[in-house]
Amino acid sequence: MKKTFRYLALAVMATAAAVLTACNADSEWAQPLDSATPETRGDVQPNGSVVITFEDAGDYLAGPTSYGDNLYSAYEGGEQYTMWMDVDAYAIFSINENYGTTEFWNGGIAVSDWCIRRNVDGNTKDWWYSYLNQCSVYNVSVGADARRGGAGYGGSDNFAVVYGYVDEYNAAYMSYPEISFEAPGTVSDLWICNTAYTYGVIMNGNHWDDGEDDGWTGTARPLKEVVDEQGRKGYLRVDAYGFYGDEPTNGGEPVSIYLADYNASAAGNVLDTWTEWNLSALGTVSKIRFNIVGNDSGEYGLNTPAYFCLDNIRFTFE
Repeated sequence: MKKTFRYLALAVMATAAAVLTACNADSEWAQPLDSATPETRGDVQPNGSVVITFEDAGDYLAGPTSYGDNLYSAYEGGEQYTMWMDVDAYAIFSINENYGTTEFWNGGIAVSDWCIRRNVDGNTKDWWYSYLNQCSVYNVSVGADARRGGAGYGGSDNFAVVYGYVDEYNAAYMSYPEISFEAPGTVSDLWICNTAYTYGVIMNGNHWDDGEDDGWTGTARPLKEVVDEQGRKGYLRVDAYGFYGDEPTNGGEPVSIYLADYNASAAGNVLDTWTEWNLSALGTVSKIRFNIVGNDSGEYGLNTPAYFCLDNIRFTFE
C-alpha cells in the first residue's frame, strides 16, 4: 500500500482556486481531478461546500492495531502511512516530520476506524486508556469492543485522530497538527470527540501505586483532582487557529472547545460522544492549526494525553 503522494500543480485561471492533482498509481481512490473550479469538484453542495467525512480513505487507515503501528517509520508490515488527502476539498491530513523522520510522535493527523473502550484480547490494567490504544475514539454511542467501523459521526466508519501540542517544554521536537487546504474557504463546523486514551486518563489518571505510604506516584492525575496555582479546576482544551497563507485570521485568536472542564460542572463535561464545533469565526482560511492546552502539567509539560478525534468537516470554498 502506497502511503505517500506526489503532486502536480494544475494551471490556474485568475478566477480559479489553486488545486493539486494527487498522482499515485498504486492508489485506486486518488484519481486525477478534472477541474480547477470548486463548484464542479466531487460532490460539492449547491452552496459551494463539501463535507469531509474520511469515508473515501480506503486502506489509508491507522493499523493494523489500534496503536497505529503503521504511523511510524519502523513499521515492517508494509509501507508507512504518512498522509491522506480529501479530493473534494483538497484538504491534506499528514503526519509531521521532524529531524528528517515522519513519526506520529512528532504530532499530526491520521485517519482511523478504531473504537475500543475496554480491555479486550487478554489486555489488563489500563491498556484501553494507554498509548497502545491511541487511535480509538471514545464514542459511547457504539459498542466498546474491538470495533472497526461504525464509530464515526452519525455511524460512519472513519474519522481522524489528531495528536500533538506545542508549549515551552517541547517546541524543539513537537509540531502543531494542521489541516492544509489547497483552495481557501471557511470551515463552518466539524464534529469532535475524545480518544479512548485521553478520556481514560482524564477520568482515571495514568499513575501507579509505588507501594509506599505516601500515596500515588505517577504522571497524569484524574482531572477532577486538579487545582492549579490560579485556583482553576482541571481542564483540557483544543484551540484552533486559522491562517490564510502565512497570515493569521481572526486577529490571531483561536476558536476553542473543551474536551473536559471541571470548572463548568462537577462531572467535568467530558466529551464521550460526537460534539459539534463551529469554526466559522476563523474566517477564510487555507490552513487550520490545532493546539491542546490543559492545566495538569509538570516538569516536562502537559501530562494529559494530547489527542482528540474529528469528523464531518464542512468546508465552503471562497
